[in-house]
Amino acid sequence: MIWCLPACNNVRYLREGEQLYRGTTVTFTENATLPEDLAGLDSKMAQLSKLKENKRVLGMYPLKMWLYNLGDRGFDQFLDYAAEKEGTLSLSPLTAALPFFQPDSDLRNWLVNKAGEAPSLIDSGKIYETQIRMENYLYNRGFFYPKTAYEVNLNEKKQQARVVYTVDPGRVYKINNVVYELEDPELSRIALMDTANSPLKPGKRFDVDYLKGERNRISRNLTDNGYLLFNNEYVYYEVDTTSGFEELDIYIKVSKPENDTIHRRYKIRDIYILPDAKMANARNNELDTLVYEELTRSGTSVRSTYKIVEDEHRYTEKSLANNVFLNSDDYYSTSKSNQTIGAFSNLGMFKYSTIQTIPIDSSGFLKYLDVVLKLEPLKKRDLTLEFNTSTTSEYLFANYANASYSIRNQFKRLDLLRFSLDAGIESQISSSKVALNTSEFTAQASLLFPRFFWPFSIYTPKTYYPRTVSTVKLEYLNRVFFYTLFNTAFSYGSDRFEGTRKQQLSLFPIDVNYVRVPRRTAQFDSILDGNFLLKQSFQEQLILAPNVTYIYNSQAINNNIFDIYFRGKVELAGSLFYLGNALSSGRSVFSPPAAGEDPFTLLNLPFSNYTRLDLDFRSYYDFNSSNTLVGRLALGVAVPYWNSEVVPFVKQFYVGGANSIRAYPIRKVGPGAYLSYVVNEDGFAQPVLEDQTGDLKIEWNTEYRFEIIGALKGALFCDIGNVWTLQEDSFRPGSQFKFNEFLGEFAIGPGAGIRLDLSYFILRLDG
Repeated sequence: MIWCLPACNNVRYLREGEQLYRGTTVTFTENATLPEDLAGLDSKMAQLSKLKENKRVLGMYPLKMWLYNLGDRGFDQFLDYAAEKEGTLSLSPLTAALPFFQPDSDLRNWLVNKAGEAPSLIDSGKIYETQIRMENYLYNRGFFYPKTAYEVNLNEKKQQARVVYTVDPGRVYKINNVVYELEDPELSRIALMDTANSPLKPGKRFDVDYLKGERNRISRNLTDNGYLLFNNEYVYYEVDTTSGFEELDIYIKVSKPENDTIHRRYKIRDIYILPDAKMANARNNELDTLVYEELTRSGTSVRSTYKIVEDEHRYTEKSLANNVFLNSDDYYSTSKSNQTIGAFSNLGMFKYSTIQTIPIDSSGFLKYLDVVLKLEPLKKRDLTLEFNTSTTSEYLFANYANASYSIRNQFKRLDLLRFSLDAGIESQISSSKVALNTSEFTAQASLLFPRFFWPFSIYTPKTYYPRTVSTVKLEYLNRVFFYTLFNTAFSYGSDRFEGTRKQQLSLFPIDVNYVRVPRRTAQFDSILDGNFLLKQSFQEQLILAPNVTYIYNSQAINNNIFDIYFRGKVELAGSLFYLGNALSSGRSVFSPPAAGEDPFTLLNLPFSNYTRLDLDFRSYYDFNSSNTLVGRLALGVAVPYWNSEVVPFVKQFYVGGANSIRAYPIRKVGPGAYLSYVVNEDGFAQPVLEDQTGDLKIEWNTEYRFEIIGALKGALFCDIGNVWTLQEDSFRPGSQFKFNEFLGEFAIGPGAGIRLDLSYFILRLDG
């Protein structure tokens, strides 16, 4: 213990003259004037430092550096300490019996090379390199004559230092004129067809990033219009700073290709699709070739011809062609090529998809090429299993299991057929027995087609990725002391999303739920008899709820420091059926049903009328590759009307559980300030955990995720939320949402957790 306590201090491992690096600060001189679009320039320049701070757990302790020091010098110091104790408290037998103390041991090698991180020390060479970096960065932002100086602020006691740079950026240069000098008329026409989107504009600050953006714009225009062999490097600039005071002219030019006088455009001759490229290569391409002609929307002409090379004919020609965005006899497009690869990658059918272009030798002005799409299919069947166990302070013990079985391409249309089973039990544990409280079981079958597949054919333009999803679901919920609930559901609709998957729109015109409660205990009947609204939410009924969902996810396209995710879903249940019945019966649409008036029915069952809005907003901020702050706001509201006085139980909101407020069991919070209790034998009120739902939900989660060692991650979190009713419920006093009271009715659940992230498998433990 005498040795171990100071050993946690990393300073003890430093040699004489070494100082730990503790960050960089950038300050500007008093006379510096910065444009508004360069706000935060000081922090961006600080990130240019060649020196990097050691990673810290929770931003406090550099655990990885300590592990490195332990393996590099710590064990040697302990051996020296043991040698000093020879004769008084001999540790030699212990050190001799433990081989990991030796310099070449596997443990020390693992600590130094894998688990640990070498100390980041002050290095004058890297400080000077950083100074040059900063001046170059300012030059590229339009400050052509910057000056920088630095000093090292040393804390001798802690043997650590911080580098402070003082920067005088000088005056910024602006763009006076942008001149395009492109000799080839056809190339010039295509390169300049969207100059409105050019980042280079007279009057703007000069910036090398703007030059790169313009180079990318020109290259993208050309490679999307047949210029197969063109790339960014052909675009170059000449800058003239003599045009005016602190102004410059930019001349944009395109260099000629090697071995030719002009850049050539390529048209697509043939498109070959190899659904199993590995087999085709093994068979030396001695396979059948099917020719498929894709028609235009009018059906009177051929839009494109595809040649499908395979023997087994595992896929229909149309399903393959629907995901190819290139057309024969069109000019080759790099964007459409990438879109095609993305389409096949998103299907979940293939390990990989690649496109090979084969130019055709020809002496003419116009060039041709063949396109070969190579695919490698995944296994036809796939099985996944998941198991989860949780306990709470109320002695509730829960086990959940999930099994999912997928069959790919069962109908030869690149379809995905998936069966899933979810089962769970919740038990109350006491000193004398274990009582089963709740059992749940869900069986689901879904079928996904990568196209709009309605009862009749719908033309699908090749601008996005469509898919049609059909789902049948059976849900069983058994609350042993209260009721048994069955829900039979069927949904049919479609998704459409762009190639980057940044945005997705889902429309389900058919979403039907048939809810019934075949078993109710006498205890539960007595509760229902005294609560009319609760009784209505548990009645046998049909739920006809067409819905639309919009998803925006910036994580899908870039590796940004800050990302957002938004999902909004709207359900409108039973409105058309109510309007039809009201008009045919003469009942007023704009006034509620008269007292004692029976609700409208469909198939002799009352159907529900409600509007339900469910919003989920998340933000992700990456401090660095090892530390992320995540925030989530979930809002929901459901309003009954017309044929319903209450929202069905299965459509009400709840909080609690592993993906909500983790400190509370699922459905065991709220609503509002209401607390269910019974009076025990001693005459004291005893809380009772019952399923609780509401019409309104507000939930906020904040989580700080950090790396501990390798695949072992940590998290600190705080969950806040509750549900409320919109109407006064005399049997659940305090449950109604009130603006002047709801802030004091949130359930709060702080906690910490660890995750073992193996990419293909994640083990999570929160408490």
